[in-house]
Amino acid sequence: MPLCPDPSLPPLGPLQVALVTGGASGVGYQASKHLLAKNAKVYIAGRNASKVAAAIDELEAETGRRAVPLSLDLADFDSVKACAAEFAEKEGRLDLLLCNA
Repeated sequence: MPLCPDPSLPPLGPLQVALVTGGASGVGYQASKHLLAKNAKVYIAGRNASKVAAAIDELEAETGRRAVPLSLDLADFDSVKACAAEFAEKEGRLDLLLCNA
């Protein structure tokens, strides 16, 4: 059963930055949907780029807001370092890290 964002919660604001690992499906997807619906800037990190891209397209259709993809394989330390470096280049801060993967 899909979760619906609680309309009584206030918007997070565009300056709230979230990174969701494993955000392309399941709980991570639903969390990303909630965050986007509350106006957060959401990065979705995953190892399967096509799955992440498809999830981002679906989330945009559902929320009207687009998440940002990041490539990440938590079993590969070089991938983790590259993801962190890419994120640091794009953002000056991280408000929420959801380790779902």
